[in-house]
Amino acid sequence: MNTISWQNETSLTQYPLSRSLGYDSLLIDANFVQFDNFVPVLKKIVFGNVNLTITITFDHYTKEISVPISNFSGLPYTYKLKFDDRYVGKLVFGADANVICENLNNHELNVEIPFLVFLVKSIPSKSGLFTLNQQY
Repeated sequence: MNTISWQNETSLTQYPLSRSLGYDSLLIDANFVQFDNFVPVLKKIVFGNVNLTITITFDHYTKEISVPISNFSGLPYTYKLKFDDRYVGKLVFGADANVICENLNNHELNVEIPFLVFLVKSIPSKSGLFTLNQQY
């Protein structure tokens, strides 16, 4: 029986996605703050020479996120998702992200994979306060 490092324990599952991307150690964790139980959907990944570009549909918009590949240094890397002064969550890339990006250079994956439901903290849009001093 092989022991899996705690930093790599999700490399054998599709987590944090609802089904496998085919490169399961690229994204190893995620969480989101969304309105009305919306579950974000991973739409596309582009492996470029300099940046990894990920397109995700959120509750009110679809965003293209560009992460420099140089940030992947063989350790897990956390990227905070903040748009228009609104924090919507984070993505955690695995220790193998740089190797995956090198192997898939100039490759594009068009996918339609929702993230897991329990990774979303939902805020009802019709009740309560969701901005204070222009901060979400």
